[in-house]
Amino acid sequence: MKLTTIIISTLFVGTSLFLSSTKACEQPCRDGVSAAFSEKYKLELEPLFDAFKTDIVSNALTGVDMTKFSATIGTDVTNAISLTADTVRAKFFSSLSSFAMDAIFSQQPKFMGDCNHPKRVTQPPAGVAWKPSDCVAMDYICGNPPSICHHLDIVKARVIGTINFGLAFNATGSGPYIKAFTQAAADAATAGGASTSDVNTFLIPTVGVNIANSLLKLVQSVATGFCVGTSCNKYDAEISTLLLSYP
Repeated sequence: MKLTTIIISTLFVGTSLFLSSTKACEQPCRDGVSAAFSEKYKLELEPLFDAFKTDIVSNALTGVDMTKFSATIGTDVTNAISLTADTVRAKFFSSLSSFAMDAIFSQQPKFMGDCNHPKRVTQPPAGVAWKPSDCVAMDYICGNPPSICHHLDIVKARVIGTINFGLAFNATGSGPYIKAFTQAAADAATAGGASTSDVNTFLIPTVGVNIANSLLKLVQSVATGFCVGTSCNKYDAEISTLLLSYP
């Protein structure tokens, strides 16, 4: 009798756990959600990068003694700076999805794995989206879509913070962006006929400072002007709907 009771109890518990389980945000879900943040938040970054390009092209040669160089080298250098600004922008924007992926699914606490014990929501049938009410109900932090939706304010803050950190890391100190711009300026000047000595003595020291200043202004403008306050809340509904579309 006792053995029968144990078997029945075990089956009941196992069945209850099975019925209350939900699927986590699998790779297609993670890719889709990260891409959605990238696509929407890029719209907020574009005008800031536009202003940066204008600033760095306008100010790159400020303070440089251009009498040391031929008349065309100034134009060659500013053209190279302009092209590099486009390249830097494209590379940074291509990283937005990976920043979002890291912020949501790698940083602690991770929105990974299953959670629904005690039960909060019911997994919808295949091909049926989660309901908006599931976002409200799923207050655990884990990987199923309603959990990410419920904690969207936390998720957004982490994504925004990671984007800011990624920009600062690349654009300041010994980051690669300063090197990319100074190398482009040096290459353009030498290709235009300037000697390496003149480039290293009269051009790059000043241009390097100007570039660093423009990049710092970009970092500061993103920190103070990108998704500040409620400015990015307008994307919440679309991102939540996408989340709920995944099983």
